[in-house]
Amino acid sequence: MTVPVLSTGSGWRFIDRVRIVDGTVYAPGDDGIVAIPVSGGAPVSVIPYPTLPTRRDAASEAMEFRDFWIEHDSIVGVLAETLFTAPLTGGPPALVPGYSLPWVEDTINGYEPYMRAGPYVYSLSRLFAGGLGIRRHALAGGPPSDFLTFNDPSRHQQFLVACGDSLHYVDGAAPGSTQAAIFVTPLHEAKPTIIPAELRAPSVVGCDDRNLYVLEGKGFNPTELWRLTDGRWTKLKLPLDAFVYRVPDIRYVSHQGVSYFTGFAVYRLPDDRREGRRDVVFRAHADSDTVEIARCVPEAAIDPTAPRSELTTEILDLAVHGDTVYAVASTFHAQKGSWKDYLVQVSP
Repeated sequence: MTVPVLSTGSGWRFIDRVRIVDGTVYAPGDDGIVAIPVSGGAPVSVIPYPTLPTRRDAASEAMEFRDFWIEHDSIVGVLAETLFTAPLTGGPPALVPGYSLPWVEDTINGYEPYMRAGPYVYSLSRLFAGGLGIRRHALAGGPPSDFLTFNDPSRHQQFLVACGDSLHYVDGAAPGSTQAAIFVTPLHEAKPTIIPAELRAPSVVGCDDRNLYVLEGKGFNPTELWRLTDGRWTKLKLPLDAFVYRVPDIRYVSHQGVSYFTGFAVYRLPDDRREGRRDVVFRAHADSDTVEIARCVPEAAIDPTAPRSELTTEILDLAVHGDTVYAVASTFHAQKGSWKDYLVQVSP
């Protein structure tokens, strides 16, 4: 079942993250965070994006949050390692105490992964002390502080994954080493230890109450999906001609002991007249080593007369609300230059 359309327009405009709370979808719009009922309806502007100064002249620009979270009756947004907050009822964002307004030029850093865990937001950052590592930002107030330094400064594109009271990440096995290893450290203090694994190019992507999920593979090599349970590694079996997305494109959520991942598959639906690639949501049960496809987009039959590259549909994010897992899909029409972002139900 297709549920609300989140946004439409022309040009490249893709939603990166959504949050669903109390029957409402919160998503990035053109000018700020918008709210849309899960049951459908028109988007309502809630919070405008912060306006930042520029170094080059006296002008200022509104800049989109890199990520955001719902915190009780407020929205907390992050941009250039700076936390902003605004009430869910609406209003302009304000700096969280202890943070300074960044410049527009500070936001042009490419890939900026953030992770929320308890009272902190963790980021993969260039540290105050030098080098690459993890920085910690308190929701109660700044400024941010260095948490730990990486052994290998090239580990700049990865996810940080919180499992219970622990943080998982990938780094060089020793100072100066480029041999990848999976590390775990308590969230309250930096005491990293290596998790034994015979994986050459791992990337941690998510976890549930008992299991850590890890991608293996880089470059043009096929990506493998592994699960760590009580110290035991299991290679999961993907459907034929199906591939899990790599970091940073993959999205992951866990719900009621089941894990969901984004990826793509090359196959044919019953009404298709030719084989085609579709974005899919994979579903992995904790008691099985076989991964299944829970949902695909587009669901309509592929028109054999239409150019393959003219119309593309991607899954951009996953979110959980109540007993339901949702995916955000975006369809882009290259010839018309138009897009539509919408929400689809994945499970049940």
